[in-house]
Amino acid sequence: FIVSLDNGGRWYRYHHLFQYLLQRELSRVADTHVIAECHLRASQWFESRDLPDEAIKHALLAGDEEYAAGIIERHSDKVLEIDQWHVLDEWLRQLPPEFVKKRPKLLLMQAWAASYQQQLERVEELVQLIPPLLEKQQGGDEYWGEVDLFRGTQSLWNGNFEESIRRLTRAQGRISESRHHALAEVDLYLGIVTYMDGRKHDAIRMMDHQMRRHGVQQLARRFGTLAFVHA
Repeated sequence: FIVSLDNGGRWYRYHHLFQYLLQRELSRVADTHVIAECHLRASQWFESRDLPDEAIKHALLAGDEEYAAGIIERHSDKVLEIDQWHVLDEWLRQLPPEFVKKRPKLLLMQAWAASYQQQLERVEELVQLIPPLLEKQQGGDEYWGEVDLFRGTQSLWNGNFEESIRRLTRAQGRISESRHHALAEVDLYLGIVTYMDGRKHDAIRMMDHQMRRHGVQQLARRFGTLAFVHA
């Protein structure tokens, strides 16, 4: 149980039994609405300090699944950028499955987590749920790019190289350049499928171009593709 005082930025840690005492006293003197408001304010405070784990916990204690989902959506790219998909997976497990199915961003995040675990059938199931949701809302090009990425990857594993190249190439144009991890994943699979389609030199030129264009961002994935092609 940690409290931060703004004067001087000092932090104080209290024993968990004292935390329990305070929570019991709050339950005695305040109704559930007031307690939920306290949790929501705590959630907002933690997120403002870039502490999403605590922010999500307090949002759920406040009974505000919508706000908890928003926290996950706002912080998901940060954890994927550093390959901490297991953190994202743990966040998503705290939300009711039926709630997740209504939000394309959360479904895509589940697909990312499943993809890193090589759960290919699970990825396909999740991606199939997304287009009907996107068709009901305006915009969503960024999401369509990730749908193309996952479908292009699936086509690669199914041996449909032409379809894979078509979808992955389209994904490159739809995904924002700020989404380094997503673009690196597109580059990785596009390089592999181009090579498997019998165009080794095109694959090498493509990866050289991507490494110059994006610099050190997600360099390991592009370097890994080059190593695969040369091997």
